[in-house]
Amino acid sequence: MKKLAIKVVISAVDIFAAFLIFVLIGCAQPDLDQSLAMELIKKYEKEEQPECSVPTYLQEEHLILGMKRGFFKRFENKILNIKGFIPTDKGKHYFVDWEIKQAMLDPYGIRICRGGWTCTQIYIRAKCRIKKVTGITKEGETKRVVEFESKPELPEIINEFRSEVMPRPLLFDGQSDIYSLSEKSFAGTAVFQLYEDGWRITDISY
Repeated sequence: MKKLAIKVVISAVDIFAAFLIFVLIGCAQPDLDQSLAMELIKKYEKEEQPECSVPTYLQEEHLILGMKRGFFKRFENKILNIKGFIPTDKGKHYFVDWEIKQAMLDPYGIRICRGGWTCTQIYIRAKCRIKKVTGITKEGETKRVVEFESKPELPEIINEFRSEVMPRPLLFDGQSDIYSLSEKSFAGTAVFQLYEDGWRITDISY
C-alpha cells in the first residue's frame, strides 16, 4: 500500500510540473519588435500579394504610346465637352479605373503642366512591398500597431514608358511622375494581435 501511495504522489507531481511548463511556454511569446514585425509583414506580402493603387502622372505621350499598345482608348463626353483617355480591358490589369465622383466626369482628362506640356493623373496597380518599419505602438498587452514605409513594385509597362518617352517638367510640385516614382515611399500601418501561437496581422493598409 505504501509503494502504491508513493507512485500516486509522484504521478501527480509530474502532471503538475508538465502543466506548469506548458503554461510558461505559452506565456513566453516574444514581444513584437521591428525585426519580427518586418519578417511577418514580408511573409504576409509573399502569401497574399496585396495590391496598391499608386497615384502618379503620365504625359500625353505616355497615353498615346499606351493607346498604341492597347492599354488606353480615347474618351469623349460631347454633352460636357470633355475629352481624355480611359483604360481598356487590357489596361485595367495595370491601371485603376478613374473614380468619376473624384474627377467630375473627367476620366484621365488632359491638363496643362509646367512648361506647356500636357499631363494627367492616373493610378497604377502595383504590388505592395514593405521598405522598413518606422515605429511600434503598444495598445495593451496583446495588441501592437506598426507603422512602416512601403515601396511599390511597379508593372513592367511603366519601365517601357520611362525608356521610350522623354521626361517633361510637370506642373504639380511634390507629386510623383513615373520617372521619380521609384524613389518615393508610402506610409502604411499594420495591426498585430497576440495569439497562443504568436503574433498575427489582423489589419493592414498601405
